[in-house]
Amino acid sequence: MRIHSSKDIPRAMNAKMIIFSRSLLILLATCLVLASAVTSGLGHEDSSKNRRVKTVDLVESRGYVAKEHFVTTQDGYILNLVRCTNPLINKGRSGLKKKSVVLFIHGTISNALSFVYKSKGAKPKNYVRYNVTQLGVKSLNKLLAKDPASNSLPFLLMNFGHEVWLLNRRGSPESRTRANGANGTREMSPMDEKLVTSMLNTTICDLIAEGKIGEPVHLISSLLSTISNLRQNIETKSDSDYWKFSLDEQAKYDFPDVVNYIRMISKRNKISVIGQSAGGAITLMALAHEPLIANKLDKVILWSPAVNLGHNSHAKVLPLLNLFTNYIGAVPPTFSEKAIFRSVADSCPTKLTKETICRPMTDMFFGGSNPSQNLNGDAVVNVLNAIGGRELAQFGQTVTFGGRQHYFSFGDAKQNAAIYGTPEPPAYDLSRITLKTISFFGGKSDGLVGSDDIEITREALSVKTDYQLISGRDGLFNHVAFNIDDNLTSLLNIPCLMKIESNILDIS
Repeated sequence: MRIHSSKDIPRAMNAKMIIFSRSLLILLATCLVLASAVTSGLGHEDSSKNRRVKTVDLVESRGYVAKEHFVTTQDGYILNLVRCTNPLINKGRSGLKKKSVVLFIHGTISNALSFVYKSKGAKPKNYVRYNVTQLGVKSLNKLLAKDPASNSLPFLLMNFGHEVWLLNRRGSPESRTRANGANGTREMSPMDEKLVTSMLNTTICDLIAEGKIGEPVHLISSLLSTISNLRQNIETKSDSDYWKFSLDEQAKYDFPDVVNYIRMISKRNKISVIGQSAGGAITLMALAHEPLIANKLDKVILWSPAVNLGHNSHAKVLPLLNLFTNYIGAVPPTFSEKAIFRSVADSCPTKLTKETICRPMTDMFFGGSNPSQNLNGDAVVNVLNAIGGRELAQFGQTVTFGGRQHYFSFGDAKQNAAIYGTPEPPAYDLSRITLKTISFFGGKSDGLVGSDDIEITREALSVKTDYQLISGRDGLFNHVAFNIDDNLTSLLNIPCLMKIESNILDIS
């Protein structure tokens, strides 16, 4: 395996190239957002085009007990945590002592709502009298067949007596403040919002009319032109200082600080973790950076962890993310965030447009899907959000470094040397991880984190793990199906429930 030099990562550019590259960065993000958004609309009436639903409010609307907590990390970022319990168990004060406390960590371009939004009709139930291991898969499926709460793993766990904590990672809308007041939000005028929405809608409509919405070249060129016009018509405001973080800071500071806080409040020695995509990557990176964290964890379940990427031949978008290396800021810019998501939410209003326009476009980025992965745009405003450029860049850098996860490269040998002591950032040594209760779940048609990526990660570990590849309907289960597939109860949630409740992990 050839390890590329950090010289391969973009460095100094002339003025025109910088302007073009940053336009391309925002364009790429918009493409990803468009693709994510129409895929991740979860088909419920909770969203509003005029406001963003808070995580705590949605959980409470289902009848569960939810309380916001805030953790200030060692580097001064303030993170939103929501503690969730079942009012039918311990009067909602906590989960049962004999059950796990479970922390959920979401992926990229998303927030904690992604775990609970597919839960229309969910309500508290008390299943603590059932022994999950003794019941087995068949009986559990029968028990939960008509329970809407089983569509969302956090609610399912609470109904079995577990306490759940939902983390909104730094950069997501509910975690954009810092102790020094230099926050990560900027607003724009209502006139500017209308302009962004109008221009994006016009572009999408033109692509649809020309029958070119699913062609990457035309999609990119058209959106690049739109972004260029937006830059000329809107005076952007920089909030870049807040966004000077990558996955590294979240692994070094956020993960251990959040784990310690939950242990303190819940009065537990150990907690369990479920990490999706970037959330799974951060979990592994944290355990490699500081192996002693393993002593504070019970079970760890990873859904398509975005680590050691690049072995999947379908992940063609990943190398482009290197363009974000020298870009410090939100992607897309926070001033345009609401307008973009509102525009996307209206892009596929009918079943015909969902299947002929939106699904092919999302499949282009995230892998093949099927009609069980419900497409609906009305939840876009809530579930999706801007992300830091450095976080995106680090995914692309992994491909540059031969598919092995490294610390963030600043694209300059001198700057890397000042931070790491070497011209190139060191690799994360996953063999340092000592936790023996790690489970992996992957999607058979995942276009970003493929089965090869997961197997490479498992081989890098010094501990044995188990791995379940989810096929889904027609053998299709892609990167975002973990949140939106109509059959999550049987495909994912029951298997995860059984792993959380098992005393001994089945090792393959």
